[in-house]
Amino acid sequence: MISERQTAADRVYKGRSTGPRTAGGKKRSSRNAFRHGLSRRATANHFDRARVEQLTDILAGPDAGTVHRELATAVADAQIDLSRVRATKISILERIGAVGIFDYPANSDWGKHVPGGRVLLKDDTSEELPPLPEDDAFRAIEVFRRALPELLKLDRYERRALSRRKFAIRALCAFTG
Repeated sequence: MISERQTAADRVYKGRSTGPRTAGGKKRSSRNAFRHGLSRRATANHFDRARVEQLTDILAGPDAGTVHRELATAVADAQIDLSRVRATKISILERIGAVGIFDYPANSDWGKHVPGGRVLLKDDTSEELPPLPEDDAFRAIEVFRRALPELLKLDRYERRALSRRKFAIRALCAFTG
């Protein structure tokens, strides 16, 4: 049980945590959800929606009831989200390995909301990154070092999709079993 003293302290500190205060901080936080599109469900995109429907048809079968179909749709949605995250990770790693750069094509989900289709590697977008080293070994290390924060951020989306899929599969199995 929380003590009165802790509750009073929480009230005091609650007023202090008001989010970003500087213009740059506010600008950065306003772009958080638009970085790569992975925070949106697969059903938000018409191409992914079609993939979810195909997988739902496979999981539920042709003569499934409404509830069974909804549970199968939840599994399919989570699976497609998981495959999108993993495809994005693979894309980052392939691009690093192939060309040693960290730019994305303008037509990818990653580049839609970022000017020029470039993924923001630093919090302060006004500062340019230093040039990559000429030596191939050091170049590969530096490119991977720059991409590592983005790969770590993708882990959150992957864990969320895995969790959603796990609980959706459990619900589907409980319904059918």
